[in-house]
Amino acid sequence: MNFIANALNSRGTISWTETIPDVFGASYTMNSSLTDVNANPSECSLKWTNVYTSSDDKMVETYLVNLGTVSNVGVEPYSQYRKSDFQFKFEVSPETYVVVMKTDAPLPGNRESYHKSKLKSKKKLSNEARVLFSDAQTANTVSDRIRHAAKICRATRSGP
Repeated sequence: MNFIANALNSRGTISWTETIPDVFGASYTMNSSLTDVNANPSECSLKWTNVYTSSDDKMVETYLVNLGTVSNVGVEPYSQYRKSDFQFKFEVSPETYVVVMKTDAPLPGNRESYHKSKLKSKKKLSNEARVLFSDAQTANTVSDRIRHAAKICRATRSGP
């Protein structure tokens, strides 16, 4: 669990440009940073806050994941992950990689959207947590470590 926390803490801010060529070439730059990272081995939990910014907009996602409830962990190129959100062609440059954790139940926490520092919406999180990395190798290593920790936590939770 320490490896996971260290990987999240040392990730730094990553930036990428999202382009939707079929919508007048719409393009915007996104930045993602992580804060409040905490791995708690005794509670089998992983906590972090994703902060996404783009010009006047900001989205804040606060996650607390009980690893014993994680049912699936995978890595996808962010362009593939986001593709289902768009009916038009969607491009990401440089490619970014998302570690997606699916849990047995909705996660505690919120997704808050802001425009010019004013709260626009606040929604409950689903049963999916995500964290982005700038390279596939780190994303895959973190995914493997989360999968391993989840397996141990599920075994501990269910007892002998």
